[in-house]
Amino acid sequence: MNHSDAAMPEKHEADLLMAMTGGMMRSVDRIAAAVAGLSPEMRLAVSGLCKRFEIQGLSEVRILAVLCELMDFKRTREAVARTPKERAADLLAVATASRSLFDAIARLSMRDSFNLHVGAIDIAKTWPEGAPEKVIPTPTAAQLETVGVVAQVLAGCMDSAAAPGGSRPTREVHAANIAQIWRAFRDSGVKPRRGSGGFEGFCNEVFALAGVPSAARGAIKLFNEKFLPAMRQKSAVGDAFEAAIDTSMRELMGKIEAEERRKNPDAKRPS
Repeated sequence: MNHSDAAMPEKHEADLLMAMTGGMMRSVDRIAAAVAGLSPEMRLAVSGLCKRFEIQGLSEVRILAVLCELMDFKRTREAVARTPKERAADLLAVATASRSLFDAIARLSMRDSFNLHVGAIDIAKTWPEGAPEKVIPTPTAAQLETVGVVAQVLAGCMDSAAAPGGSRPTREVHAANIAQIWRAFRDSGVKPRRGSGGFEGFCNEVFALAGVPSAARGAIKLFNEKFLPAMRQKSAVGDAFEAAIDTSMRELMGKIEAEERRKNPDAKRPS
């Protein structure tokens, strides 16, 4: 694919973020199930921790989501986390496959292209209600081209200066979770500073509950260096992504509350 490695056009980035939003929303059920599977002792520990730091409502749901993500990563994904070079290779494979499929669709006659689209929709109608595929439009050639462009640009942005093979990005994953914890704190004015108490102390306790063997110090440092500046930079795309995260968290909160009502139908509701 002969595309410039210049900065990613905002429209391409926005298109990709909109696609990612669908994935985030589909992850809500997975996280809600994980939260429902937490032991009463674990839920009590999280509730007590949040209460000490005056975190409640949607912010506490964010912490529960972070805890479940950390536990899932530790249990199933940490050993196979991709290195920067492996991630770049995966992205280039996506770019190549997207271009091949783009070319194949472009060669179809108008009638065959239309029939392909309609046929895919008809098949999706027979699938169970709530299946993620029901809300995914059949990709057009233009959408596939966009994915290919973005994948190639992202592959080119990987840190080629890393040691051969690169290190498993455990700290990067943990820093992304620190970002979600900070979202729970930022309206309170708490700064994401390192130090034995405050924000770092809270993160250390969440890491400990999740069974993460290291403290949060290194992940907070990486968050402040690489994640926080991007989160503070205002843009239409960034705002849309933040709004998508908030929407997914609110949906998660609704599912958690519904599950708690199912388990305790006679419990008193907050006024």
